[in-house]
Amino acid sequence: MINRAGKKLEVLLVEDNDEFAKAAKEVLESRGFSVQRKTNFRDAQEAMSQRSYDYYLIDGIFPYSLDSKADELYQDRESAKEFEGIYNRMG
Repeated sequence: MINRAGKKLEVLLVEDNDEFAKAAKEVLESRGFSVQRKTNFRDAQEAMSQRSYDYYLIDGIFPYSLDSKADELYQDRESAKEFEGIYNRMG
């Protein structure tokens, strides 16, 4: 998928399971997204501090224990609806 500036939409994938991450990355890339994967919240937090992403796809099992942008995204209902829409279109 391409944004208004003509760049691929970027997704930060936070997933610790290699098989799930591989499947999600393949689906997202086949749909035109650029995907960067992190395996834990600490690495994801660092990535988010260095740049912004268009979407965040985060493993729902990760705890809500860190005060981070990722935690805010979990609680943001509009972002949740947006993620749900992407997930449903991937299936």
